[in-house]
Amino acid sequence: MVFATGMNTELGRIANLSQEQTPEETPLQMEMKNIAKKLTVGTLILAVVLVIVALLAHFTPREAFIFVIGISASMIPQGLPAQVSIALSLAA
Repeated sequence: MVFATGMNTELGRIANLSQEQTPEETPLQMEMKNIAKKLTVGTLILAVVLVIVALLAHFTPREAFIFVIGISASMIPQGLPAQVSIALSLAA
């Protein structure tokens, strides 16, 4: 005899309760966001300073822009996610 199906069953009720939960950020996620914000702000400040320096050094605006883009792109660590994964696996 079937009394309920789908979300009306006990398993459906448990699934509904689990969907209502909002996941909290882990300390690692909060720290990664903090590092990303600081790195972004630092890169933007450096970019503004470098544009001014490049223009004072008689670069054309195009050359100054390319120079700043190159330096700014090198500020972002490409291997950071891999390094965090390795550190977590070694800690485990």
